[in-house]
Amino acid sequence: MEFRTDDIYDKRIVETPGDNIAIRNGYFRNKRYEGIIGDAGGQGRLAGMPDSSLPHNVLRAFPFDDRRYGWTIKNMGPLYIPRAGDRIELDSLNYELYRLVVEYETGGELTCDGNLPRLNGEAVSTYEFRKNYYFFCGDNVVNSKDCRYLGFVPEDFVRGIARRITDSENPFGTKLKSRCWKRII
Repeated sequence: MEFRTDDIYDKRIVETPGDNIAIRNGYFRNKRYEGIIGDAGGQGRLAGMPDSSLPHNVLRAFPFDDRRYGWTIKNMGPLYIPRAGDRIELDSLNYELYRLVVEYETGGELTCDGNLPRLNGEAVSTYEFRKNYYFFCGDNVVNSKDCRYLGFVPEDFVRGIARRITDSENPFGTKLKSRCWKRII
Protein backbone atom coordinates (compact mmCIF):
# COMPACT_ATOMS: atom_id res chain seq x y z
CA MET A 1 0.00 0.00 0.00
CA GLU A 2 1.16 3.52 -0.62
CA PHE A 3 -0.20 6.94 0.20
CA ARG A 4 -0.66 8.96 -2.98
CA THR A 5 -0.81 12.68 -2.37
CA ASP A 6 -2.65 13.34 -5.65
CA ASP A 7 -5.55 11.02 -4.68
CA ILE A 8 -8.45 12.07 -2.48
CA TYR A 9 -9.25 9.80 0.43
CA ASP A 10 -12.61 10.30 2.15
CA LYS A 11 -12.04 8.79 5.60
CA ARG A 12 -13.23 9.21 9.16
CA ILE A 13 -10.80 10.76 11.66
CA VAL A 14 -10.62 8.33 14.56
CA GLU A 15 -7.71 9.95 16.42
CA THR A 16 -6.35 13.49 16.54
CA PRO A 17 -2.92 14.92 17.46
CA GLY A 18 -1.88 13.94 21.00
CA ASP A 19 -4.28 10.96 21.20
CA ASN A 20 -3.32 7.33 21.73
CA ILE A 21 -5.07 4.81 19.53
CA ALA A 22 -5.49 1.12 20.12
CA ILE A 23 -7.50 -1.42 18.18
CA ARG A 24 -8.76 -4.36 20.21
CA ASN A 25 -10.55 -7.22 18.45
CA GLY A 26 -11.39 -4.89 15.54
CA TYR A 27 -12.74 -1.97 17.63
CA PHE A 28 -10.99 1.41 17.85
CA ARG A 29 -10.24 2.52 21.41
CA ASN A 30 -8.91 5.64 23.08
CA LYS A 31 -8.43 6.57 26.73
CA ARG A 32 -10.61 9.69 26.48
CA TYR A 33 -13.77 7.93 25.29
CA GLU A 34 -15.32 4.65 26.44
CA GLY A 35 -17.62 4.10 23.43
CA ILE A 36 -16.97 2.84 19.92
CA ILE A 37 -15.07 5.28 17.72
CA GLY A 38 -16.12 5.21 14.07
CA ASP A 39 -18.44 2.81 12.29
CA ALA A 40 -19.63 0.22 14.82
CA GLY A 41 -21.17 -2.05 12.16
CA GLY A 42 -17.98 -2.31 10.12
CA GLN A 43 -15.86 -2.86 13.21
CA GLY A 44 -18.30 -5.55 14.40
CA ARG A 45 -18.01 -7.37 11.06
CA LEU A 46 -14.21 -7.26 11.34
CA ALA A 47 -14.33 -8.49 14.96
CA GLY A 48 -16.45 -11.46 13.89
CA MET A 49 -14.05 -12.58 11.17
CA PRO A 50 -11.43 -15.17 12.07
CA ASP A 51 -7.90 -13.95 11.29
CA SER A 52 -7.47 -16.97 9.03
CA SER A 53 -10.21 -15.66 6.72
CA LEU A 54 -8.20 -12.53 5.88
CA PRO A 55 -5.28 -12.61 3.43
CA HIS A 56 -1.96 -12.07 5.24
CA ASN A 57 -1.29 -8.81 3.34
CA VAL A 58 -4.71 -7.47 4.45
CA LEU A 59 -4.42 -8.61 8.07
CA ARG A 60 -0.96 -7.13 8.75
CA ALA A 61 -0.85 -3.47 9.81
CA PHE A 62 1.54 -0.53 10.13
CA PRO A 63 4.49 -0.67 10.83
CA PHE A 64 4.58 -4.19 9.29
CA ASP A 65 7.18 -5.43 11.74
CA ASP A 66 5.95 -8.84 12.88
CA ARG A 67 9.03 -9.46 15.03
CA ARG A 68 8.68 -6.34 17.22
CA TYR A 69 4.96 -5.56 17.07
CA GLY A 70 2.90 -8.21 15.29
CA TRP A 71 0.12 -5.67 14.83
CA THR A 72 -2.90 -6.45 12.66
CA ILE A 73 -5.89 -4.44 11.48
CA LYS A 74 -7.79 -6.13 14.34
CA ASN A 75 -5.25 -5.65 17.14
CA MET A 76 -2.70 -2.86 17.28
CA GLY A 77 -1.34 -0.19 19.56
CA PRO A 78 -1.40 1.67 21.76
CA LEU A 79 0.08 4.17 19.35
CA TYR A 80 0.69 7.86 20.11
CA ILE A 81 -0.52 10.26 17.39
CA PRO A 82 2.13 13.01 16.94
CA ARG A 83 1.25 16.59 17.95
CA ALA A 84 3.35 19.64 17.04
CA GLY A 85 5.65 20.58 19.90
CA ASP A 86 5.43 17.22 21.68
CA ARG A 87 8.70 15.43 22.29
CA ILE A 88 9.19 11.67 22.38
CA GLU A 89 12.12 9.50 23.29
CA LEU A 90 13.42 7.48 20.36
CA ASP A 91 14.73 4.00 20.98
CA SER A 92 15.29 0.76 19.11
CA LEU A 93 11.65 -0.27 19.64
CA ASN A 94 9.68 2.84 18.68
CA TYR A 95 11.92 4.44 16.03
CA GLU A 96 10.13 2.43 13.32
CA LEU A 97 6.74 3.81 14.42
CA TYR A 98 7.87 7.40 13.89
CA ARG A 99 10.54 6.93 11.20
CA LEU A 100 8.36 8.16 8.32
CA VAL A 101 7.23 11.22 10.31
CA VAL A 102 10.79 12.18 11.26
CA GLU A 103 11.99 11.68 7.68
CA TYR A 104 9.04 13.69 6.28
CA GLU A 105 9.70 16.60 8.65
CA THR A 106 13.49 16.67 8.41
CA GLY A 107 14.13 15.39 4.89
CA GLY A 108 16.73 13.12 6.51
CA GLU A 109 17.07 9.39 7.06
CA LEU A 110 16.26 7.78 10.41
CA THR A 111 17.93 4.44 11.00
CA CYS A 112 18.69 2.32 14.03
CA ASP A 113 22.13 0.96 14.64
CA GLY A 114 21.62 -1.72 17.30
CA ASN A 115 19.93 0.15 20.15
CA LEU A 116 20.83 3.64 18.91
CA PRO A 117 18.56 5.59 16.52
CA ARG A 118 20.47 7.83 14.11
CA LEU A 119 19.24 10.76 12.03
CA ASN A 120 21.53 11.25 9.03
CA GLY A 121 24.19 9.25 10.86
CA GLU A 122 24.06 11.33 14.07
CA ALA A 123 22.85 9.69 17.29
CA VAL A 124 19.42 10.95 18.37
CA SER A 125 17.55 9.99 21.53
CA THR A 126 14.57 12.38 21.38
CA TYR A 127 12.53 14.07 18.70
CA GLU A 128 10.18 17.07 18.82
CA PHE A 129 7.36 16.93 16.26
CA ARG A 130 6.99 19.96 14.01
CA LYS A 131 3.52 19.19 12.68
CA ASN A 132 0.19 17.69 13.73
CA TYR A 133 -0.87 14.27 12.45
CA TYR A 134 -4.13 12.33 12.24
CA PHE A 135 -5.25 8.72 12.15
CA PHE A 136 -8.00 7.96 9.62
CA CYS A 137 -10.07 4.86 8.99
CA GLY A 138 -12.63 4.06 6.31
CA ASP A 139 -16.11 2.86 7.20
CA ASN A 140 -15.53 -0.29 5.14
CA VAL A 141 -13.25 -1.43 7.96
CA VAL A 142 -12.45 -4.84 6.46
CA ASN A 143 -11.28 -3.37 3.14
CA SER A 144 -10.10 0.22 3.44
CA LYS A 145 -6.83 1.88 2.41
CA ASP A 146 -6.34 3.88 5.60
CA CYS A 147 -3.89 4.65 8.42
CA ARG A 148 -3.78 1.06 9.61
CA TYR A 149 -1.69 0.51 6.46
CA LEU A 150 -0.42 3.99 5.61
CA GLY A 151 0.63 5.32 9.01
CA PHE A 152 0.03 8.91 10.14
CA VAL A 153 -1.39 11.63 7.88
CA PRO A 154 0.09 15.14 8.21
CA GLU A 155 -2.37 17.95 8.87
CA ASP A 156 -1.26 19.71 5.65
CA PHE A 157 -2.72 16.77 3.68
CA VAL A 158 -6.22 17.33 5.11
CA ARG A 159 -8.15 19.19 2.43
CA GLY A 160 -11.64 19.47 3.86
CA ILE A 161 -14.42 17.98 5.91
CA ALA A 162 -17.13 15.80 4.36
CA ARG A 163 -20.51 17.06 5.47
CA ARG A 164 -22.79 14.98 3.27
CA ILE A 165 -22.94 11.49 1.79
CA THR A 166 -24.36 11.61 -1.73
CA ASP A 167 -23.85 7.99 -2.74
CA SER A 168 -23.23 4.80 -0.80
CA GLU A 169 -22.97 1.23 -2.03
CA ASN A 170 -24.13 -1.64 0.11
CA PRO A 171 -21.31 -4.21 -0.11
CA PHE A 172 -23.68 -6.93 1.16
CA GLY A 173 -26.54 -6.15 -1.26
CA THR A 174 -27.93 -8.81 -3.55
CA LYS A 175 -28.04 -6.61 -6.65
CA LEU A 176 -25.03 -5.27 -8.49
CA LYS A 177 -24.14 -1.91 -6.91
CA SER A 178 -27.17 -1.84 -4.61
CA ARG A 179 -27.53 1.42 -2.72
CA CYS A 180 -27.39 1.91 1.02
CA TRP A 181 -30.12 4.56 1.12
CA LYS A 182 -30.08 5.10 4.91
CA ARG A 183 -26.54 6.53 4.65
CA ILE A 184 -27.34 9.11 1.99
CA ILE A 185 -28.02 12.50 3.60
